[in-house]
Order: sequence, then structure tokens, then C-alpha cells
Amino acid sequence: MHDVFVVAGAAVTRLDDVYGTESADLLAEYGGRRVLVGVKSANNRLPHSLPDKLLKQLNTWPHLTDTEPVDGGILVVNRQSKLPAARRDAELYTDRVFAEALTVPVIGSTCPFGW
Repeated sequence: MHDVFVVAGAAVTRLDDVYGTESADLLAEYGGRRVLVGVKSANNRLPHSLPDKLLKQLNTWPHLTDTEPVDGGILVVNRQSKLPAARRDAELYTDRVFAEALTVPVIGSTCPFGW
């Protein structure tokens, strides 16, 4: 995912390199904005708790570093990875009420390739 954001024009930091973690999460800077990019995978149905992990990271961020604050976050989910990208479901959450109540964007891993 790092390379996709770089090709799209963002300056990207692999947070695993900075914090010694193994999460695949990124810090992307584009157009004067800094966002945390949570990268997760899920096999079948996405758990409703998945966005909570990104929200926890956003709440923890000010305590991790003295760098400038982030402007928000986006969750990128690799789902249905055994299917060709063109055959993967565009909608990640079928529960519309839940999807509309999300406070952070949740997108499929094929979406950034169109950027």
C-alpha cells in the first residue's frame, strides 16, 4: 500500500520502521494534510470493531510523538484477496446504518489504485 500512496503523490512514512511494530500502518502527507492510514485484512465479513482500531490509534497519536498532529485517518481493508480485484465487492459493510455512522473512511484495498 505504501507504494500506491507514493505513486498517488503522497509523502509516506512506514510506521513500522519508526516504532518497530508489525502493523503495515502508514502516515501519509498530501496537500498539506497528514493522515494515519490503517491497513488491515479480513477474510469474509468485516467485524464492526475494525474501525475502532484506527480510532484508538488516532487517539493515541498525540502521545506517541512530538511531531505535528494528524488530520484524521483512513482505514484500508484488504478483503476477498483470493478474487481478482475487478470481482471484489465495492461495499465493505453491507449494514448501511453502520456504514453511514462511521466517523473514519473505510475503503477496500483496490480503491487507492484508481487514485
